Amino acid sequence: MIEPVEVKPKRYPTNFFAQEYWDKRRCYVRGSFQKQLDLVHNAEVFEDDVWVVTLPKCGTTWMQELAWLVMHDYDFETAKNVDLELRSPFIDSSRLGEIVEANRKLKTSTFNKISSCLTTVAVTDMGKETE
Repeated sequence: MIEPVEVKPKRYPTNFFAQEYWDKRRCYVRGSFQKQLDLVHNAEVFEDDVWVVTLPKCGTTWMQELAWLVMHDYDFETAKNVDLELRSPFIDSSRLGEIVEANRKLKTSTFNKISSCLTTVAVTDMGKETE
């Protein structure tokens, strides 16, 4: 059996909650997942990347589709013809490393979906003040 490992991100989004909140939060993943999480934490992130982050079974896929359509000027034709997994990868899958590397090569904004605690994806500069 794989023992759970506590995830401690390198930084936290401070515009959502104060640091004290994050100090109390705990998030655990399978030990084998840590290498993949490290890839995400070190991934290059673009200002216009979109992250859909929810708990499992909370309408993540539905929200992912809606967000993609809004951000792509309601392009229903592409939505019908290109699988959602290609338009918006599910990054907590076993293909995480491949997805991160592919996004780095694209050098463009991406839509990313994760059904997990925010701690596992606090890789972006979500705490950055927007103008």
